[in-house]
Amino acid sequence: MKKYSLTILAALLAITGCAKFNASAPDDESDQLINFEAATYKNATKADPDLDGHQKMPVSTFRVTAFYTGDEGWEDIDLAEAVEYMHDVEVQKQEDSWNPKTEYYWPKTGKLSFVGWASTSRGNAYLMTDQNDRSQFFQIKDYEVKSDIDDDLLVSDITIDKTGANAKDKQHVTEGVPMLFHHVLSKINFNAKLKPNVSTDNIKHYAFIKSMSIKQIYTTGKFIFDASANTTLNGAWTTTGDPVDRSGLYTNSTALQKIGAKHSATESELSTTEASSLLNIEGGMSVLPQKLTDSAVVELSYVIYFCNDKGTILDIYEGNNEKFKLNTFKLSGTTTPLDEWKQNKVYNYTVIVDPNSPDKITFDPAVVDWEEADEAEREI
Repeated sequence: MKKYSLTILAALLAITGCAKFNASAPDDESDQLINFEAATYKNATKADPDLDGHQKMPVSTFRVTAFYTGDEGWEDIDLAEAVEYMHDVEVQKQEDSWNPKTEYYWPKTGKLSFVGWASTSRGNAYLMTDQNDRSQFFQIKDYEVKSDIDDDLLVSDITIDKTGANAKDKQHVTEGVPMLFHHVLSKINFNAKLKPNVSTDNIKHYAFIKSMSIKQIYTTGKFIFDASANTTLNGAWTTTGDPVDRSGLYTNSTALQKIGAKHSATESELSTTEASSLLNIEGGMSVLPQKLTDSAVVELSYVIYFCNDKGTILDIYEGNNEKFKLNTFKLSGTTTPLDEWKQNKVYNYTVIVDPNSPDKITFDPAVVDWEEADEAEREI
């Protein structure tokens, strides 16, 4: 969904029995700063035409870890032999480039491989548990997704086998090591509208939503990056902790009108054509990717007015705190249930308020049997 560029300090490699890195930057002006560019994979929105189909980064900082593999390639080396050249270094946007707080320079020989992550709501949550275990290569643990902000968590593909000579091409915005990030959370939008074409019974219907909450969803998890398969993002979430409620995501204080009164239209009334958003966060609310259990529900309170053709309110239906299982919502136009939130996906839920119950009106006809009448006679 976006993209960017950055800079890092490469120290000199000293040969003294075993390989070590000098932490000081070289004085030789010919030594080159490591520059990066970063982008995110595009989503359904329009991308910058200069980004080759991807989008600019939505954050002003991200963190990067780099490994020096010498003359071997990333996919060939035993990770126990690689040197962690940068450990969770903060990188900041500075005008049109991205630079670490401390400068890093390219080694004069050998290759570097990079992986990065960024969050809009968390500081340092990075943990390298076992550098030699590619299947557990990178972890972000105990990440709690916030509901009151535009929370976002991005993790990059591994950019492999870069040197000062092959990392200067401009792929997106500026010259530097290309780093392509993925959004690894999910997002949801909730909308509501009144079911159309139900006025054939000559009743006029009006409705509005009073409140919406989402309950018993997981909000904390551990993200594990499996680097054993390939260099593109291959990460998965494990939920941790207990499911929680996200109450009061939408509230409406519109006063209830009375039976017998003439209905008065309000801005919050639902349309039969265009759905109204029930979330105020632009782009949707971030949620943790997860399987949706039967306990995960959306809880709605709503009002339906039943009026005659003069607009007089004949009756009112109030649905208070009615619960609907999230895993019973169907993919649009299908009978397939949406029972999982997957990373880097935006899910648009539409609640359709139906003034009629699902029970059809049926009849039970019977006829009273003929009764025998008294016989009648007459001579003529």
